Amino acid sequence: MKTKTEIKPSPLVEIARSFSFKLNLGGYQMADFFCSHKEEVPKEEAEKASEESYKFCKKEVLKSVNEYVKEKTPKPEIKINESRNYEERAKGVEKLCDDLKEKELKPF
Repeated sequence: MKTKTEIKPSPLVEIARSFSFKLNLGGYQMADFFCSHKEEVPKEEAEKASEESYKFCKKEVLKSVNEYVKEKTPKPEIKINESRNYEERAKGVEKLCDDLKEKELKPF
């Protein structure tokens, strides 16, 4: 009588990895960002799964940091001084360039 060989499942290992980031907001204020990831994997895959979990957490935290910075950073206002006549200034620069072309510049 032949007996079937049983395939024993490989033991599972629990992997838990995390990543945190502290952003200095100034004035002794900090913003904390944190991610943790936990899973059970076969023992043979533990090292690879650990590395992938770390990369996942790091990517998620840095994505959150970037979103936070974009939301909280004030957008600069662009102001145009309408009292200045830019066309007149441009003509003045052109004239200055023409004058310099006519003069022979000597090294110091």
